[in-house]
Amino acid sequence: MKTTKSLSRLITISLLILATTLTAQMRFIDQPAEDYTDEALVNAGATYAAARVLNAGISSLQSIELSVGVASFSPGQMLDPLNDLIERFSWITMMALASLGVQKLGLVIIGSGMFNGILAALAVLALLTLWVKRFSVYSARAVALFALVALFRFSLAFMAVANAAVESYFLQEIKQEASQGIERAASTQKANSELQSDSNASQQSQSLMESVQSAWESATSSVDGPTDKIDRAIENINQAMANILDMIALFILQTILLPLLFLYLLKRAGGAGLGYLMRASKASEAETPKTKALETKASETAINQG
Repeated sequence: MKTTKSLSRLITISLLILATTLTAQMRFIDQPAEDYTDEALVNAGATYAAARVLNAGISSLQSIELSVGVASFSPGQMLDPLNDLIERFSWITMMALASLGVQKLGLVIIGSGMFNGILAALAVLALLTLWVKRFSVYSARAVALFALVALFRFSLAFMAVANAAVESYFLQEIKQEASQGIERAASTQKANSELQSDSNASQQSQSLMESVQSAWESATSSVDGPTDKIDRAIENINQAMANILDMIALFILQTILLPLLFLYLLKRAGGAGLGYLMRASKASEAETPKTKALETKASETAINQG
């Protein structure tokens, strides 16, 4: 016969196991986590595309060469620092996409019916060891195994939802402004590149006399033309510089620093909860022999009195 303290402990552990299993089966936290991850993937993909457009535009301007007499120089080389920044920004954006992709894949796996079935089977096993006397010696290990799998089951979803909450309350305005600024700069760069391509195509369709005249005009104004294009590119990147730096900081914060922080907090909370469950189940294990001894002693006393 179990004591009142032991019985209340067993009921508490059993209710926690049932609530955890029910939450996993109902997927209350999975859907918001998946929605946030999908939206983050789309936004990061758009930002990466904009960064590649900027990179391509700057690279095309870097190839410009001007000839003055026997000497030639490349004014586009002054864009090297900006091009390096854009390339590193593209790399960071790609890493953010990879991180979000891994999180998305993890959410799909841990939210699958097979994983939830494994968790439900471990819950049944833990409840059996808690309430069936002959299996009670395994209760601590069964409860610990269930708790570890449950912690893994909810870790990614918790991390995504916590990240979404931080973005919604603190970072959403900054992120939207940075994303719009980068996309605006990419659109401007793309428009300039298309204008240059149309100009080159129109020159190719000119007659011989028109080609000679265009070549003469280009030669007489070649110092100003490419320089103006480079100046516009520099001005375009400078306008988006603050947005690029903000987005770099946001990607590092949201895909590296915050997930590590949330996993650390989850580890601490999960460790505390697991410790409580282990102590409670071990206490139940320790009370079982005592209870059995008391029952034997009571029966022997009753026989002697009879």
